[in-house]
Amino acid sequence: MRQILLGVITASILISCSEKESLTFDKELQQLSDKPQIFTVTNHIGDTLETKNGTRIIIKPNTFVFNDGQDTKEPIQIEVKDVFDKSEMILNGVGTVSNGRLLESYGMVNLAATVEGKELKIKDNNSITVIIPNKKQGLGGELFYGVQTDSLLNWDQEGPKADSITVIETIVPLIDGQFVVRRTTSNSIMGYDSTSTEQANYVPKSYEFEVSNLGWINCDRFIDFSNKTSIAIYLKKHSQPIAYMVFVDINSIMDFYFNNKGVATIDNLPSGYPVKLIVIDKIENDYMWADQNLILGSQTKINIETRKIKIEDLKNNLKKLDK
Repeated sequence: MRQILLGVITASILISCSEKESLTFDKELQQLSDKPQIFTVTNHIGDTLETKNGTRIIIKPNTFVFNDGQDTKEPIQIEVKDVFDKSEMILNGVGTVSNGRLLESYGMVNLAATVEGKELKIKDNNSITVIIPNKKQGLGGELFYGVQTDSLLNWDQEGPKADSITVIETIVPLIDGQFVVRRTTSNSIMGYDSTSTEQANYVPKSYEFEVSNLGWINCDRFIDFSNKTSIAIYLKKHSQPIAYMVFVDINSIMDFYFNNKGVATIDNLPSGYPVKLIVIDKIENDYMWADQNLILGSQTKINIETRKIKIEDLKNNLKKLDK
């Protein structure tokens, strides 16, 4: 049963950048990510699987068929990769944006099923149960499916959209330089407004979803904001950069793209949010890296330049984003 704790956020975030360049080394970066786990199941029996990260997958008997609808009696290989941290999101090339709207992820799972290398799908009108542990202690998680468009993975929300409910986030700076997030929830049907913090609400231990498609799924909530800003980012020497805006205080990353002049313009960003800009490139045979801290809204233009980095140091730098 899907668990719905908060409604949908109504505003949108629009990114104005160049189209994503064709990358030649993104597969190399994926080799640095955690390997998927492999399970073997029997179709007519079903099974319950559990990953090292605590994600559980409940498979009922006779759930899978080949793409032509034919059943299989052969052992099925189930490949599972679950991603909870920003470093793994970057290495796997999966951001947290749904049709231009910013998301916060509580856990992503990529599922595949094969028999002797041939792909399977979930039979029509069937589903598997995926239980994602709430490692990020997040509220309002909803099910999203990953949809590949060109080289970009977009997240499509599953289920009804609660348009009557709006959640607005406001960043409130504290005297000591820290930030808190104030969330105001409005319900146009019930006619109430409330302001609360996550600590004051019940936090579920896990999120349970009925999943009807294999591939990437995501447990997210929409992030909205009342104050918006824009920024232009200028990158010096570059080849085929991969770039992300990593949000410090929420489990969100947004990919952005440079044009052939090394310029990326991003609009409708949440003002006041602390972020880290990450650029990874490969020039000739050298891996290149750049990172820069920024509070959105404090600058409208920023220059960034990559430097050579060893591949092991690159991965260590990404892991620091998870702290």
